[in-house]
Amino acid sequence: MIRNRGMDDIKLGEECSFEITITEESMNLFRQLSGDENPLHTDETYARTTQFGRRVVYGQLLNGLFSRLIGHDLPGRRALYLTQNTRFDAPCFVGDRIRVSGKVIEKHERSNLLVIETSIHRLPAMDLLVSGTATAMVI
Repeated sequence: MIRNRGMDDIKLGEECSFEITITEESMNLFRQLSGDENPLHTDETYARTTQFGRRVVYGQLLNGLFSRLIGHDLPGRRALYLTQNTRFDAPCFVGDRIRVSGKVIEKHERSNLLVIETSIHRLPAMDLLVSGTATAMVI
C-alpha cells in the first residue's frame, strides 16, 4: 500500500525498509528492459572465472529498488524522486535476500525536500552492499 503523507507527516530520523529476494526472474526482466548483456550478469560459466566466482546482480536493478522505497513509503504517493548518489560496496548475487532501507537525514521545509540515507544489506548477516543518499521532493 502506498503511503500518502505530506511534509509535516515525515519526521527527521524516520526510517523505513522492506525485504526482497533477488530472483532469476528479476534478473531476466531487468536484462530484457535494459538490454544489458554483460556476461558478469548473464553467463554463469564466465562469472565463475571472475573474482566474484558467480553472477553478480545488476547494480542498477538494486538502485531501482530505492525508487520503490521512496515512491511507496518515504515519502510515498507525493514523492518526486530527484537525485540518487550510490556506492556499490559489495556484490549482490542471485538468490540473496536483501533489506532496502532509508532514513530521513535532512528536511528542508521551504523547498519541500528530503535527503534520505539509502542502503541495501544482505540478510541475515547485514553485509552492506549499497550505500548512498537520495533527494526527494514532497509534492
